[in-house]
Amino acid sequence: MSFKPAEPAPRGGFFFSAAIPVGAVVVLVLVVWLLFSSALPGIIQFDDLGNLSKLDTITGMDSAWRWINDGHAGPLGRPIALATFALQYYQWPDPHALLLWNIALHIINALLVFWLSMLVAQRLGAGSQRQLAIGFLVGLCWAMLPLLNTSVLFIIQRMTVLSGTFVLAGLIAYLKVRGPAEAPWYRQLLALALLAGFGALAALTKETGVLIVAYGLIVELCV
Repeated sequence: MSFKPAEPAPRGGFFFSAAIPVGAVVVLVLVVWLLFSSALPGIIQFDDLGNLSKLDTITGMDSAWRWINDGHAGPLGRPIALATFALQYYQWPDPHALLLWNIALHIINALLVFWLSMLVAQRLGAGSQRQLAIGFLVGLCWAMLPLLNTSVLFIIQRMTVLSGTFVLAGLIAYLKVRGPAEAPWYRQLLALALLAGFGALAALTKETGVLIVAYGLIVELCV
């Protein structure tokens, strides 16, 4: 039985193929940063004052814990989002320092949308290059939506941005663990548990995080 000898890989082929997705990530990060950093140093808005004006009362762990527990930003208190503000108590009321977190989280979300779009494209049968192109374009278009300006550039709307981080991470974890349609029951159960866990984190950041249930159902039915 004869075998045809394998042809040598093209010179630099591995590094070239690895550089393409890395380059796409770098370009996405730079574009989003340049777009939103132009709004810095930013300003303090009315809702920021109403929710964050007592940040200057934090002097240590005990006072930070009280400030988080006394938060009335929503029915669930939104303790996770408030905890991120408590970490910056010494920077209040500097909008530049506070908005840097918002922009950084938005960049992370854009990368998560990139990843999630690639996973969906893969499930729909797209090739590797097409997955990358779809992921990049969807992530870029989503990150540049004018609708998202207020959630990124209003300091208090970090709650919305961070809740979205947990939602996107939960959907990615669900797809990665869920596997094929005929996956064994324990994988399906673990995927649902991860979705619920990230959903709880999202809801404790902002109540709109409960929409992860609807998103998960759409992914399950359509993908």
